[in-house]
Amino acid sequence: MIYDQTIERSVIGGLLQTGDPRKWLPGLTEMDFTVPEYKAIFAAMKKATARREPYDAPSIGRAIAEEFPTTGQAAVLEALRYSPSTVMLPQDIKSLREITTRRDMERIAEALSIAANDQQRDTDAIKAAAMDSLRKLTSGNDGWVEMTDLVMTTIDEIETASQGKITYLTTGVADLDRTLGGLFPGEMTVLGARPAVGKSALAAYMAMHIAGAGKKVGVCSLEMTPSQYLRRLIAARSGVEGRKLRTGKGLEVDDWEHIMEAGNELANLNMPFTFSVRTVEALRAEAERRKDERGLDLLVVDYLQLLKTAQKTDSEFVRITTVSHELKAMALDLKIPVLALAQVSRPQQKGRLEMPTMDCLRGSGDIEQDADSIVFLHRPETLDDPAIPEYHRGIAEMAARHGNQYIALQVAKNRNDSLGRIGLIFDPSHMTYQCIAKEG
Repeated sequence: MIYDQTIERSVIGGLLQTGDPRKWLPGLTEMDFTVPEYKAIFAAMKKATARREPYDAPSIGRAIAEEFPTTGQAAVLEALRYSPSTVMLPQDIKSLREITTRRDMERIAEALSIAANDQQRDTDAIKAAAMDSLRKLTSGNDGWVEMTDLVMTTIDEIETASQGKITYLTTGVADLDRTLGGLFPGEMTVLGARPAVGKSALAAYMAMHIAGAGKKVGVCSLEMTPSQYLRRLIAARSGVEGRKLRTGKGLEVDDWEHIMEAGNELANLNMPFTFSVRTVEALRAEAERRKDERGLDLLVVDYLQLLKTAQKTDSEFVRITTVSHELKAMALDLKIPVLALAQVSRPQQKGRLEMPTMDCLRGSGDIEQDADSIVFLHRPETLDDPAIPEYHRGIAEMAARHGNQYIALQVAKNRNDSLGRIGLIFDPSHMTYQCIAKEG
């Protein structure tokens, strides 16, 4: 087994000396230490830090006295003598983490060797398991997480939020952000609607807003060609009608100036696309590679039901369930939000289409269970549609006269916040949205 007790002792001594251990502890775990006394000392320091209590050598010695009555205090004093300051702490922690990584790699290699020599094992399964182990090793997601680590991490997140340092992504739709709270790492948000209601346009609108704020947004489009998608983005940025961009007819000098300006703006966005992946496994591989090499803050999937799976499935329900599970796992493992678009069935009452509900997803695998948030879009066909509140009727009528559409947006599931409905005005010629007052 690979280890270095000298480095372990040096790290413990440095942590005992530091005035604010919080910036060092989250990068370490008890598994970084092989000496039992050092494991116990580290655990005691984490508990004290989680309670926001100061600690010193005597208090840590007392905390581990029951487990190590004869060697605990001696180990604390030895670590202090060996590392009387924090000067070398950053380098020592880096060295310790490298040793842990090598130890984990040794363990993975041993497991791979055993599996490779088992003639009954499928080689693809062996490779997938090895890659998954290496991925967990890189992301730090392997094994159990102690309660003290969760307490420290969560309190730090709350403190960061209280200081106004945003760790989530705002969508650019103010009323939706107020209701939904934003898009959070590790969560999957589903944007559902019937065909041709505008869900792709809304997702593109959000993606451009987030990329424009300096974030890295990956878009997987399975429904449109690259040129179709880019024309939509140019229409939204330039103000030039989509019909002109599609046919090339009627473009004037001013239009070309706006198109070129929009093109320059879009070229500066960190917003890569993939139009070629067809399976959720391939999408995961591409997302992992992108995050590792250049970073990734949000993944947009347009749309969920078009993704296949490399696994053999007996039905469409199972296929979509597999895809949904994998997208949620991707959000958790990559620590990014996933915005997944979904087609829904057509709920009708007395021949009139209605706002989609959770029932419209129930035939589509486990999307409802996997999603942290579900947002539905509905385009009313008439002004007396119940989805249009009385105080929005005049706005909806005016929008229709100008060739725009009233869109009702319903937050139907929100695991961490409130539900609600908002009204939007959609300009289909330019693929843009405008907020109007939220209900209630």
